[in-house]
Amino acid sequence: MAGLAGACGGSAGSSGQSGITGKEETKPGGGFFFVDVNGSGGSSNVRLAEVRWGRLVDVHEVDGSGKRIEDHVFRDMVIEPFVVTDNTSYVLDRNSVTQRERLTILARKTGVLDTSGFDQLLAAARDALPLVTEKGFSAPPPFSAVPRNACLVLRFDDCLDDRATSALNLPNTVKVFSGYPPSTFFASRVVFDPNHGALVGGLFHTTRVLVDLTASEDETDTLTYPLDVNPVGFPASVSSSQSTNLGVRIPTRVDVGSGQSRVLTNLSGQPLDTSSNGPVDLLSPTRDVLRAARSGQDGDASNGFLPDSIRPRVVGGWPITVTSAANDPGDPGFDFVLALSFTTTCLNDPAVGDVIRINGAHLEVTQAAALVGSDVAGLRVRSAVVVSNSLTLQGQGLFEAPFHPSLALGNGCWVSFLPNASAFPATGVLTSAQVQLRFSEPMDPGTLSPFRNFLVVKGSAQALSSAISHNVIVGEVTPSSDLTLFSFVPKLPLPHVSGNNETLHVELGDPSDPLISPRDLAGNALRHDLPFVDFTIDPPELDQNNGAIVLRFEDDNLDEYGANGGGPDTFADLRGQFFPNGEKGSIFPRAVSFAGWPADRTNPVPRNMVPVPGGVTYPLNPLGAKLQTLWRYCDLGWNARDETKYDLDVVGLSWSPAAGGVQADFYELFEIRLGHSRWLPDEAFQTSGLPFGTTFEGNFLADSNPKVVHSRTLGYALNPSNRFTATTGVVMMPYPLNLGSFPDVTYTWRDTAILTLGADGGAGTLTPAPGIPLDIEDVVNVIPNGTAGSIAARTLVPSFGLPLLIEFSCFPSDSGLGINALDVSLGQLPAVPPALPPPPPNFRIFSAGGITSIGTEAPILPDSELIPKGGFNATTGLTTPPGDNVFYLGQLDTVVRLSRVHTVWLDSGLGDTSWKSPVMEPAAGQPSGTLILLDFRSASNFSGGGTAPFNGAALNAYGNQTTNAPLPPPIGWSSNIALANPKRFLQTRITFVNNPATGLSPELTALAFPYTK
Repeated sequence: MAGLAGACGGSAGSSGQSGITGKEETKPGGGFFFVDVNGSGGSSNVRLAEVRWGRLVDVHEVDGSGKRIEDHVFRDMVIEPFVVTDNTSYVLDRNSVTQRERLTILARKTGVLDTSGFDQLLAAARDALPLVTEKGFSAPPPFSAVPRNACLVLRFDDCLDDRATSALNLPNTVKVFSGYPPSTFFASRVVFDPNHGALVGGLFHTTRVLVDLTASEDETDTLTYPLDVNPVGFPASVSSSQSTNLGVRIPTRVDVGSGQSRVLTNLSGQPLDTSSNGPVDLLSPTRDVLRAARSGQDGDASNGFLPDSIRPRVVGGWPITVTSAANDPGDPGFDFVLALSFTTTCLNDPAVGDVIRINGAHLEVTQAAALVGSDVAGLRVRSAVVVSNSLTLQGQGLFEAPFHPSLALGNGCWVSFLPNASAFPATGVLTSAQVQLRFSEPMDPGTLSPFRNFLVVKGSAQALSSAISHNVIVGEVTPSSDLTLFSFVPKLPLPHVSGNNETLHVELGDPSDPLISPRDLAGNALRHDLPFVDFTIDPPELDQNNGAIVLRFEDDNLDEYGANGGGPDTFADLRGQFFPNGEKGSIFPRAVSFAGWPADRTNPVPRNMVPVPGGVTYPLNPLGAKLQTLWRYCDLGWNARDETKYDLDVVGLSWSPAAGGVQADFYELFEIRLGHSRWLPDEAFQTSGLPFGTTFEGNFLADSNPKVVHSRTLGYALNPSNRFTATTGVVMMPYPLNLGSFPDVTYTWRDTAILTLGADGGAGTLTPAPGIPLDIEDVVNVIPNGTAGSIAARTLVPSFGLPLLIEFSCFPSDSGLGINALDVSLGQLPAVPPALPPPPPNFRIFSAGGITSIGTEAPILPDSELIPKGGFNATTGLTTPPGDNVFYLGQLDTVVRLSRVHTVWLDSGLGDTSWKSPVMEPAAGQPSGTLILLDFRSASNFSGGGTAPFNGAALNAYGNQTTNAPLPPPIGWSSNIALANPKRFLQTRITFVNNPATGLSPELTALAFPYTK
């Protein structure tokens, strides 16, 4: 460092400005740069002057004839994002070999005396880069929006230590993070800017750092540190948040303990100053200077990427033999002259920008040439890297050219197979072959789906797509690391009868529907639609007896599947909690939605109950209590048939203070467990409620998966400030469920994945309880008279009709006071004088500690209470019954986390079917914290001959039909599709899982079920 410090300044020891700011100067080793504000590397308080962003390009000039000179004038120059081709001043394109963008300025820079034309155009392209507002991670929105594939320019006010070791450590001294807040390290290409700085001691030193959010293969190969190819750039921001998700940290202090052994400094070793650099993380041991922004997203212009006016093209790859290769005088080691021969019927005159790949070298055609038969002579090309021996450019290679509809070539020339067809390009394809498509630039993988945009279909191609549910080949489309090569990989071997030469075809998009054209990252559709491509299977291949059923969601009717190999049958293929989006070809679940549902006297059923003056204190009992109570759908004012309130997750519970007031209290151990109740109290039927003799555990519905939603170790601190007023005007007090900073724990109530039936009580001696709707709903006139029990009878009530069973375990507490009273009512029918109301059912059961009749304390431990035993009368000390008709008023808070969808029964057409693992689209890339889960069941046949199994409208919320029952009756659902074998018919339950924390949801564009016979 001393050597660098001694060389600082315009003269030794000086720390003033070196050079004239903005002036273009010549580097000592050749090339040009622009002088920035600087302190000659000797400033004592180095500042991050600004952060801007733009498009990273290589800048080229033209020669006297107007042809681009292949050797660049500037490499890694950042220009304004809206500079595009105008064919007057600029040509912006992409190097077809390196995939780097290049800006050709249509003026001369070298070999002329007057360079003002070039200089002025370059200045106009780079002098107004967008600014990133100076904000830290915790600042309020809005944040500057930065396209995902942009390049950040960090300009400092002094010359930086840019030695080779410093360049190697740049990713650790200038760090990029993603996420909400930005905390996940994002590996990016971080380099010193070679085009801005100053001469210090006769040497060029930069004042800028470039953070390139993308990385091509050419760029990663030249780095001195490992970095994966990344053509996409930074992760997209989410539309539901305007917070920062892109953060830059520049450490100012070394901290070995946190792994920070070096920091960015100027030439004299001075790091960034923490007092004059905008936002700084003073809590970090490395005292990081911060800058925050928001990355692009789908809703932004160009899909959140840099503007792109160049439409992508399909690229064909054809075998060639290079017969001779010689150095071209232009730039030895880079420029060559070739002679080659095309070896198949796929051939064309080489054009500028075509590519030759041979023996690991990638060559770009720089001058057009003409075919003579199948031969080309005198073809000028340029290599992306130095080739020391031209003889290595001879032999077998691949010629790549973009598709144009005017070219008189067979359609098969634009598709490749791996391995190659026995007769190039598309005759005699193996059943195990992959189908490959090349493109001229990185493509959006989401627009190359095997079920929508890049299909392999049985039969010969038609003018329009012939794809239907039963003739689409199931596969996965896998992209190359640079997103320019996409391979269709069949899930099973292509169908074939040995000796035949079956025709299949490839469909890339659909000419009748431009919305499903493959697109580049910025959203540009193909420049030219590729006609559908026929290919044939090699006859000697072995038999492959397989097929598939594919469900796609191209329109809002959702009718593509038909039984026994048919197409659309006018019946919906799905039934459940989803919304179709025909334009996107997707289905979406219900959106994340939080809601509070008071169970109080404003609702018709609780209004009918008898208030209890003074309330009750259980379960808030210092001597311990284990108590179960419940809420029914009607207690919340819901209708049993309202499916919008099926599959709701309980995220909060509240109670209503008896007099509106709450006193501070604390219970060290307090647990809440939720489940579905086996019992369904109906006010006129005494035995319909929670029984005395059943264990606490036995009150949960079998297979309803009761869940602890509040761990006992979190306790319950009653803070009066937590009181709130419900929408009904009633004061509420939250139970401790999800009140802390931990991730929410929820339980799904009215869960349609639970198949157990309930409402086991209420048999009665004369008239049994009706089931659902309840008799009490008839009494209070919330259902039509006489319709009680019309949905499901007693003992046959499905999960959506069963109560939420709430279990509280309050452990004995030294600090608990038990001074808060909970507002309750008595659930019973009103008296009709002179008759008394019928004995009511139990709405709660409990075991509770208390003071005995002789004045001693009798605590209980909830874990030891298996059967409810009752408590103690606060006045007499006598024991009480273990249950009663006390109904707790309060509020239920829910969130839409799950949505469930059922397919109709899918028919393979034959028995003895072996169902294989399904394929979903999108296969990856769902929003963080979201899921799509699949469960299956199967059948061999159906009773009767109706269409109900194949009609989504005939299914209920559980996927069952009321007629044509499956045979044999399915045992249940399984996530293992192999258990469906060898039955002919398959049904699938789709569960969408939202992320309540972010509000994000998954989406489904296709679902495919391959099988063999």
